[in-house]
Amino acid sequence: MGEAVLTAESECFNRDLAAKRLIQDNPGLPLEEANSRARQLGFDGLLRALENGGTYAFESTLGARSVTKASISSPPPIGQLVGAWLVAEPTRH
Repeated sequence: MGEAVLTAESECFNRDLAAKRLIQDNPGLPLEEANSRARQLGFDGLLRALENGGTYAFESTLGARSVTKASISSPPPIGQLVGAWLVAEPTRH
């Protein structure tokens, strides 16, 4: 799904790509730590978009609970429209 967004020439935060970049920029950084930092970067972007308005697209394994909780605890400015497109992909095994 994220690949479709990226090829549509839209800006989209991809946690996997962010983790790879973190590892490249910080040799020796464990994968688990890179994933944790990337997840936080993505979540921080969501919170900024909720606080300041604007568009924020991201691919993530964040559960709907995390996104919903953030939307409720940091509501956007009055008059700001918030839309979410949640897509579950079948597991690829």
